[in-house]
Amino acid sequence: VNIKGNTKTRDQVIRREIRQMEAAWASTERIERSKTRMERLGYFQQVNVATPAVPGASDQIDVDYTVEERSSGNISAGFGFSQTQGLTFNASLTQNNVLGTGKRISFNFNNSDFASIYSIGYLNPYFTLDGISLGYNLSYMNTDGSQANISRYNTNESRAGFNFGIPLNETDRLRVNLDFKQTEIKTTSYSS
Repeated sequence: VNIKGNTKTRDQVIRREIRQMEAAWASTERIERSKTRMERLGYFQQVNVATPAVPGASDQIDVDYTVEERSSGNISAGFGFSQTQGLTFNASLTQNNVLGTGKRISFNFNNSDFASIYSIGYLNPYFTLDGISLGYNLSYMNTDGSQANISRYNTNESRAGFNFGIPLNETDRLRVNLDFKQTEIKTTSYSS
């Protein structure tokens, strides 16, 4: 089994999706399933497969996967204005294939007169060799109710969580999330 065209994604990230094992009986179903699994990663613009005969052997083939990489990151920023939140600014950065490892990180920031939100996330889709994924997320939100003309109060909300993904079969996965959240409410004599 040969892989070509992966300039950024590490070889092992692709090979763990391959269902056709080397030196095993060739299976069209496994070869195509491997191609589909590579496409579902989202790291490649295109995945092609060819099965040329091995020179000098009448009963052997090579399985050649050729991939064309795509950008796996996203960065965005924006600003606006509303009557309730005032001037708003947001920014986010997501990288789905950090250093070609298949791991994902994300950073988000959202700020307005009413609320400030910060969050960070991390996901390792192959925390174990069996394909169990593990992810973490942290976030913090500060809200000022008086800025939205709701009531005079402030809240500080901190959240930490982790999640597991357990593969059930080739296409289905069970996800389990657990979050811990702490909310602190600050009131004044004018609060409702």
